[in-house]
Amino acid sequence: AAGAQLVFGQDLGKAGDDGRFQMEVTYCRATTNLIAYLPQQQAAIVEGLGARFQRDPSAGRDLALRLGGPALSISGRIVDSEGQPLVGMMIVLSDGVAYGSAMMSVESAIGGQGSEAQHSDQDGRFVLTGLSDRSYTLRALHRSTLLVLESGPVKAGTKDFLLQAPSDAYLDQVAGVVVDRFGVPVSAASVTIMATVVNGNNGRQFIGRAGGVLTDASGQFVLEQCPRRHVTL
Repeated sequence: AAGAQLVFGQDLGKAGDDGRFQMEVTYCRATTNLIAYLPQQQAAIVEGLGARFQRDPSAGRDLALRLGGPALSISGRIVDSEGQPLVGMMIVLSDGVAYGSAMMSVESAIGGQGSEAQHSDQDGRFVLTGLSDRSYTLRALHRSTLLVLESGPVKAGTKDFLLQAPSDAYLDQVAGVVVDRFGVPVSAASVTIMATVVNGNNGRQFIGRAGGVLTDASGQFVLEQCPRRHVTL
């Protein structure tokens, strides 16, 4: 596998023409895996190498990694509760293989997307590529409304998968009061909702919905049309 890319935590490497590689390790955790990949081929993963390496540095010598077959894909549509396409939904893998310490998945690198997220088109269609032969959980998020939809396990290779929003996806209003630690109402406090975009080994990426509100003199607030699930106040 000439030119295969290697990832071990924050350290990167590349195989030579004969497939051999050598990497300098600057830091690893017990949970750090060694990953090798080529574009459009299923990755090779040495799980638990970080823990073994911490106990015995010689565990990182003379390793053999075998890539899988051609990378697989999942394609389908995202629709609202009435079956109409949801356009511009960002789709990520909730359980993709973390790309070292970066906020992206190995699958997205294999599929050629890098850190750029896939979005549903005008018909609500999407294609996720670079997948291994297993099941994945898909997460779709709309950046303006913060509607988040999550699938159950979807087998790689699935075509025409349908991810549909439930009929009770939104609450008409979310109302409450903000108080300080003594129970005194806090006026002019900014209140909004947030959603997690992706979790990674190096933390999580999250966004807030534009158009938050300020509490009134009695600490009261009202938010309109809030997603019912997968968001934080």
